[in-house]
Amino acid sequence: MKRLLWLTWPFIGLAALSLLVCAWVAFDRSHGRRQWEKYRTAAVARGVLLHFDDFLSPEIPAEDNYITGTVFEHLPTGESSGKFPLPRPKLNVPQTTLAERLEAQRTAMLDEKWLTKETAPADPGAAVLLGLERYQKDLADLRAARSRPGSRFPQSTKPLPDFDSGAIVLAWHIGSILCMKMQAHLATGQPAEALEDFLDLTRLYRATLPERSMVSGMMRVTNFTAMIRAVDSGIAAHLWRDEDLTRIASELDTIDLAADGRFTFSSERGFINDAEEACRGMSFTEWRTIGGTFGAFTPEWRLWVEFVSGHHWRKQVRENQDTDSSLKKLETGFDRSADLFATPPISTPFAFGSNTDAILLRYITLENTRRQTRIACALERFRIQHGSYPESLSELVPALLPAIPADIINGAPMRYRRTTPATFLLYSIGANARDDEGSTLTDATTPSRYKARDWLWPEPTR
Repeated sequence: MKRLLWLTWPFIGLAALSLLVCAWVAFDRSHGRRQWEKYRTAAVARGVLLHFDDFLSPEIPAEDNYITGTVFEHLPTGESSGKFPLPRPKLNVPQTTLAERLEAQRTAMLDEKWLTKETAPADPGAAVLLGLERYQKDLADLRAARSRPGSRFPQSTKPLPDFDSGAIVLAWHIGSILCMKMQAHLATGQPAEALEDFLDLTRLYRATLPERSMVSGMMRVTNFTAMIRAVDSGIAAHLWRDEDLTRIASELDTIDLAADGRFTFSSERGFINDAEEACRGMSFTEWRTIGGTFGAFTPEWRLWVEFVSGHHWRKQVRENQDTDSSLKKLETGFDRSADLFATPPISTPFAFGSNTDAILLRYITLENTRRQTRIACALERFRIQHGSYPESLSELVPALLPAIPADIINGAPMRYRRTTPATFLLYSIGANARDDEGSTLTDATTPSRYKARDWLWPEPTR
């Protein structure tokens, strides 16, 4: 009997341990769910939109839709279009001058057989324009639709978390093509056509503003960054006319990147919440295939613990709290962004491998460049009118600028110094919040991606 009891103790202990584990799992799941429900109740009371479809753009009449009758209307929903293949190295070539970029694009078009050595013009700008003629009809359709007041792309029918939008990928490709076209028109002495390309680009940017998710926001940022660099290269080479610069500055003044950022983060919150809820309805096998909501390379045992515990709900609360933090930073725009670098970074990963503060930093630096480009337009207009650059930015007000855009870091005036009558230095004090006299040397105290001590105009191609 004693021996029998001795033999059964391990089984009794194992059964007790199993009961404890089951009790812990039940308690942990319940506790995690209560945490999420508590957060959700408070968020709804604050008027927070928590679901992806809360950000779905409304239907608009076909005659008012920028998409109607264009290449976007016929894009298969949820698919990336192969209709706009781009030659390498696309737009982001390592060369920094306009002539160098066009030469690299001419070479790429030859490599891709878009041009032949026999027919390609020697002038790189003319060659790029010839190579882009294959897109003439589609780009003409988009230009004809430019005046339509609304935009609504075909909506994906894929369920979360596998949502995909081929429209935003196609918009990214078209933006790259338009940037190449604008630079080529500038280089070949056609600033009026280059201005039309710029207006096509700003309309394309506005057309994609209703597109939800962080991926859509980042593609807008990418297109906008490329457009600004193309504009800046034309200013630096004195290729724009006074009337072109006036229109460019006016258009840039209407762009609200802070509002774009708020929509991007808010709609991504809706995507994440719906994806998390979809994951909670999956079997472990299904859930494992996506690595526990994009948690790739997570060990199997950890995935199992996360699957059976309250991990889903606690993770969802953290993700929403991180979004709250980012939106608070965007609440009043981007002024005094030095505060972002003075606080510990948020590192919540998104589906494409980035994190909240890194993405917020993209918006901040782009807003800084937008402000600098507005000033650069006024400086170039002053040079055209007076034959040299002004001694100080105050000479631009009010004839060329209603007010000088502030440095995004501390809200003080943007730094400016005329180095010669024909050259100047325009810069922000950068992430270290210190005026380093326009130095572009690296500073170990700033985020690795933006180590330059001061942020100069024009922004270098990274």
